[in-house]
Amino acid sequence: MCYGHPASAFSPYIDYSYCSEPRPGWDFQQFCTEKIVPIYQGREFVWEPHPEYEPFDIEKPNDGVVRIAINSSLPKITPRFIQMCKVLLEHSSVPIEFNFFLVSHDIAFEKSLKITLSGAAKVHPPANYMTYMKNLSVCDLAIGTFPFGGSNTNTDIALLGIPKVFYSEGCGLASYSDQTALEKLNPPDILMPKTEGELLANLIYLIHDDNLRNELSRQIIESDPYKLFYTHKVDIKAEDSCKLVNVIHWIEENHDSFTRSTDLENNHYETDKSSNNNRQQEKKESIDLGDKLSKLILDKVQRS
Repeated sequence: MCYGHPASAFSPYIDYSYCSEPRPGWDFQQFCTEKIVPIYQGREFVWEPHPEYEPFDIEKPNDGVVRIAINSSLPKITPRFIQMCKVLLEHSSVPIEFNFFLVSHDIAFEKSLKITLSGAAKVHPPANYMTYMKNLSVCDLAIGTFPFGGSNTNTDIALLGIPKVFYSEGCGLASYSDQTALEKLNPPDILMPKTEGELLANLIYLIHDDNLRNELSRQIIESDPYKLFYTHKVDIKAEDSCKLVNVIHWIEENHDSFTRSTDLENNHYETDKSSNNNRQQEKKESIDLGDKLSKLILDKVQRS
């Protein structure tokens, strides 16, 4: 399987998976029950542009307001993330407007934003792709949601030259989705904080430094994000970089030895599980005996 949704299948019927290449120190296998084949998509991974996309001139308002995009789906926008926005609002000496882009109406969410973010939030209603892109284009900065990051939305902000600050807690495949998508742009360290505190510090710095934001935006545009993400649209040979055939060959060559090692691990696991169950039963019997003694003592006290 491939990770359209960035999570393990947790199914006994899925044996292998094919994913983006982890950086040194990233252990994707710990999050999966299926074996991740050690042949990765890498930077050659290609995306498919939205069929309605057309380039357009970007015009940003010059009113001193720093507009921040959160173009993630609603389930990814956690109360913890909203609290971070509130902290940014409290520590900014310039006006901020948080722009949320929904794919469906949610009255309760919109009302809670107005209260929590003191009127500094703008919720864009569901719209066709080009309307969404034009609304998004006025933003100066974007923030990646965590722990569940973005995927296709990263290509949207890249096309518009919007620098995005993203942070991973390393708690699952979904927490690495921003990094694996945006590494094509070679983002600088200020856009890739390592801790939540660093995330806040970097965002506050960028909110107050429009020169740096403009420079980062220029670098993104000059990298030609359309060509980076949609290489196969400008170079037909790009599709040859797909490594899925190599993955299938690896599975054919290694399946038998991998199955034998897995069976051995399962036997050890079942033995350990059986021993653990016996220990749990002994512990339970000991607890039950203690409970009986306690009841006897309590009855004796009550009778006296």
